[in-house]
Amino acid sequence: MQLMAMLKRANLKVEGSDSWMWRSAEGGEFSIRNTYFLMQNLPQSEQQNLFDILWKAKVPSKVLVFAWRELLNRIQTKDQLKKRGIGGTNFINLCPICKEQQESTTHLLFNCSFAYACWLQCCLWICMQEPMPSTP
Repeated sequence: MQLMAMLKRANLKVEGSDSWMWRSAEGGEFSIRNTYFLMQNLPQSEQQNLFDILWKAKVPSKVLVFAWRELLNRIQTKDQLKKRGIGGTNFINLCPICKEQQESTTHLLFNCSFAYACWLQCCLWICMQEPMPSTP
């Protein structure tokens, strides 16, 4: 019934071409970064569904554990270590790779210029160029 109601509300255009849109992004373009932020704000019930899907994925166990720790915000980045009082008073929490921003999971995976170059290379290896933004 819900599908029929949605179809009745659809506004179809005869002229022009079809295109894919990612409703969770302002410009309608899919990005890994946008998906990450969307997942961080999921309601508890939907987070459990995400964990269920994750644990059923057919990937190496080290990938599963990394993804699980990332979803729980438990990657041992400098911001996490500082929250736990590890590192002392002279603790420098800049990213050791790019030395541009505070090291956090978000920075490590999406904002670090080195990480961006790695993601871009991975996308090129699999002949995918679209979802990467032009800058980190």
